[in-house]
Amino acid sequence: MNQDARLPGLTRRLRVAPLLLALLGVAACRSAPPAEVPRPSAVAPPAVQVRSVVITPEVLTRRIRALGTLRADETTQVSAEIAGRITEINFEDGQRVEKGPSLFQLDDRIDRADLARAEAQLAQAKRSHDRATELSGRSLLSKAELDQTLLALRVAEAEVTAGRTRVEKARVPAPLSGWVGLRQVSLGAYVTPGQALVNLEAIDRIKLDFRVPEAELAHLSLGQTAKVMLDALPDEVFEAEVIAINPRASAESRSIELRALIQNRAGRLRPGLFARVQLELGRTNDALMVPEAAVFPKGDHNFVYRIDGQDRAALVEVRLGQREPGFVEIRDGLNGGDEIITGGIQRLSDGTAVQRQSATVVR
Repeated sequence: MNQDARLPGLTRRLRVAPLLLALLGVAACRSAPPAEVPRPSAVAPPAVQVRSVVITPEVLTRRIRALGTLRADETTQVSAEIAGRITEINFEDGQRVEKGPSLFQLDDRIDRADLARAEAQLAQAKRSHDRATELSGRSLLSKAELDQTLLALRVAEAEVTAGRTRVEKARVPAPLSGWVGLRQVSLGAYVTPGQALVNLEAIDRIKLDFRVPEAELAHLSLGQTAKVMLDALPDEVFEAEVIAINPRASAESRSIELRALIQNRAGRLRPGLFARVQLELGRTNDALMVPEAAVFPKGDHNFVYRIDGQDRAALVEVRLGQREPGFVEIRDGLNGGDEIITGGIQRLSDGTAVQRQSATVVR
């Protein structure tokens, strides 16, 4: 065979070779294991910068804050017991008066005339009875006739007593010592029984009525002291002593009403004034006080973040107690020596890693 005859077969083999190489490459790719894709390494989130305090037990004077109203030690509306026209007014508005003297005088001319007639009839009845007694002693008058003169005497005495009472009731006295208010009637006015003429207030001592939550009932007792602040006298603090505790609690407000007494010899306090009250209940030697900024509500509960041993924020539910300016008492949930977070709380959740910017001992 000559060389030209072999060329077609060689040519065909040269064309098939690249195809075989390609098929072998595909098979190799299918049988080889897939290459591993490198994974990025996990990076821990940075710690949150916070401010914290370490709480320590301290002495706390337990107080209840309340709102109250001042009342007169005794108060009354002066009124007449009988109808009549006012003929005298014996005081000035706002004047201090003593118990007994007449504040108003009603026209009593008719009553005095009736009294004079009754006294004359009494004198006549007494003379008649004396004469009858003498005659009866000499057996010149019967027992029945003597009894009639005695009866007439007793009736005459009753008429005089009634007449004197009517005259006395025309005089309207001060029922107690104190300060009269602003009179509601003028000279010459006709007044009726029970009509209010003027108010009379005894204010040498002032009563303070206020309410506290019923949960504090076990801590209340007579003789407790309270500090009283008045908007009317903002630069002064007055001291009051609890003198009465209402035995009945209010079902509407769930509170107990108390009454305290304030000495007011200078007369500066007035009934009706609004009062802010701090009632002292005693002292606690191991109270835990924390800054108010550390406490936050969730629903009906209150929480703080405590830093645990791994420098992480631990969410802790707490029960609050007494409040002081800028601080609040923790009655349950924390212990002395706990470190709580006061700044940076908004960026925290339970278990967040923290880094202290500053740490101090509370108060």
